[in-house]
Amino acid sequence: MKTLGSLLSSAMSRAGIGYQIHAAQIVTAGNSALEAEFGKGILEHAACMSYVDQNLITVCKNSTVGQEITIREDALIQRVTRDIPKAQIQKIVIRHKVTTERIVDSR
Repeated sequence: MKTLGSLLSSAMSRAGIGYQIHAAQIVTAGNSALEAEFGKGILEHAACMSYVDQNLITVCKNSTVGQEITIREDALIQRVTRDIPKAQIQKIVIRHKVTTERIVDSR
């Protein structure tokens, strides 16, 4: 008899969503690392949005926050890889946006 974990793992493989789940875990760990490094209010000014090609894409509202993230890049990557040992982050890429929200309500 197969365990629930093995059934779930094989279903994820068949659906091809393993990478997306891994990327979502890295983004969540990245946001936790930002909060640990800068404090709880940081996610109003900067937030990890995606993980693509070993780059953790982070959006910032202003360049000063982006510069501080770049300065602390190694410490942030270490925090993420401590939480997600299989994470292979080469670089934190900063994108400047007017909002850190994933979905902007246009109503």
